[in-house]
Amino acid sequence: MSPQSNIDLITIDHGNTNPHVGFFTKGELTKTLALKDVDQQLLKENYVVLSSVGKKNDIPNLPLKIDIESLWKDHHFASMNVDYHKESLGRDRLYQAAYLYDLKVLKNKKPALLIDAGTFITVDLITEKGYQGGIILPGLSKLSSLYPQAENLPLIEASKFLENKENYHDTESAIVGGVQNMILGAIKTMSVEDQEIYLTGGLSIFLEKWLEVRPKDFNIVEKEAHLIHKALHYLAMKSLAQNGVKLQ
Repeated sequence: MSPQSNIDLITIDHGNTNPHVGFFTKGELTKTLALKDVDQQLLKENYVVLSSVGKKNDIPNLPLKIDIESLWKDHHFASMNVDYHKESLGRDRLYQAAYLYDLKVLKNKKPALLIDAGTFITVDLITEKGYQGGIILPGLSKLSSLYPQAENLPLIEASKFLENKENYHDTESAIVGGVQNMILGAIKTMSVEDQEIYLTGGLSIFLEKWLEVRPKDFNIVEKEAHLIHKALHYLAMKSLAQNGVKLQ
């Protein structure tokens, strides 16, 4: 039983840049905080589930960690077939895909394209056959930072990338349009007919703006800022149920 009666479960998204924590009460996400701002005692006294793609030595001590990796069985994770090398698949990608597979793909009978825009941009395809793989792109900040390496190309302010560029008659619009079309072109290569797009990640606001003006190419977009935390909570409940454990 958790000593903190108002917390059922704590989720940790330990990513490359900004690790953050979600707090669940009665199955609902009530708060998120940066990992550095969380009382470490809470992480020792409550059930915790973790997704980590960051540096291993930065992970705090978690005595009540829930092992969702136990949901693997052969080439299946939870109920989802995984067509990808098991050990090299980022766990944030895997966990979010498994959540969407159960709650969206099987329910809606439509494929899901998961776009996670952060330090890197991942684009993953999930169908009724399971996880079909995906691509990894440099994030917006990494791509835009390449241009000033040339003698006469500037660093573009982030706000400029919120604009939709269709005409490229100056250097600024050429850079913004180049980055936009590079990312959108890569996304289109992963797209399939009748898909639903799920967008998450700290920089998803940029992709949301670009996608919404291209309805013919990218029709349905659902944005979920805290998808990883909801996925971790869902998988933790499955793991606990599999082992006959109930949160008190």
